[in-house]
This record gives sequence, C-alpha cells and structure tokens, in this order.
Amino acid sequence: MNIKISEIENTENKIKDINFSKIFEEFNKDVPVEAKLQIEVIGTLIKISGRIKAKLNLVCDLCLKEFTKEFDFKVEYTNTNDSTIDI
Repeated sequence: MNIKISEIENTENKIKDINFSKIFEEFNKDVPVEAKLQIEVIGTLIKISGRIKAKLNLVCDLCLKEFTKEFDFKVEYTNTNDSTIDI
C-alpha cells in the first residue's frame, strides 16, 4: 500500500487513519494481520502510530513442535517527510 504524503498535507488536520487486514501466507494463512495506524504530518516530520495484531505459526527450536503465538504491539515511528510511504 502506497500513501502519498501530499494528500495528507492537503487535508485540514494533516492526519490520515488507516485500518487494514491482510493475510500473509508466510505467517499464518488462516488469520490476517490487522493494523490500525494513524499518519500525521508535522512540518518536515511524519509520525506513524497505532497497533498491529497478528497470530503467527511458529516452531519450537527445542522440540520442533508447531504452535501459534498471538502478538499485539504498539507502533510509534517518526521520520523525515518523503513523498510516499510504503506500508
């Protein structure tokens, strides 16, 4: 997904909310990775914040037994302003 920063800069509050759900075959082909993110343009900075949730299929390195682990983590990322962001 590409997001043009100029489109966010042209909005009144310079904020864009993004919600997506996508299945990544390499993680878990049955359960999507879900993200709720907010992109904010602050002068020459871009701030991305939100949450990402996923269930990953993993293999124990001791017994080689497969198991599923749930992840739910907070995202806080700031970078200099570029013309696009690839999420």
